[in-house]
Amino acid sequence: MGALELDPIVAYAYRSALELGLKMAINEYKSFLGDKSIVLSKAEAEKKFSADIITSLVKRGLLQDYQFGVDETEDEDGNLIKKPKGRIYYRRIDILEAMEKGNVLKGLAELRATSYRLKENSDRAKRKS
Repeated sequence: MGALELDPIVAYAYRSALELGLKMAINEYKSFLGDKSIVLSKAEAEKKFSADIITSLVKRGLLQDYQFGVDETEDEDGNLIKKPKGRIYYRRIDILEAMEKGNVLKGLAELRATSYRLKENSDRAKRKS
C-alpha cells in the first residue's frame, strides 16, 4: 500500500490554498521590511544585526547615522517615537539595503563583470587598430 492519496479536487484546493497563503505571507514580509518609517536605536540595531556589521557599514559609508530629532516615526511595535535627541538611530530599510550593497561576494561579481567589460573593450580597440 502506498501513501494516502487525496481526491484530485481536494488536492487542488489544498495546493491552491497553500500557494495563496505563501504569496500573502511573502507580500506581508516584504511590506514589513520595506516600511521606511521604522527606525531602530543604535543598541537595537547592534543587537539585531551585530555591532561589527553596523560599525563596518557606517565606516564604509553605506549607512548613515541619524542623531538629530526625528519628528514622528514608528518603532517596530508601532509605538510612536517623538523627537528623540542625543541617541543614534538607523532606519531599518537603510540597514538592509546597505547590507545588500556591501555584500562582498556581490561586490566581487560586479568587479569581475566590470573588469571583463574593460578587457573586452580593450580587445575591440586593439582589433580596430
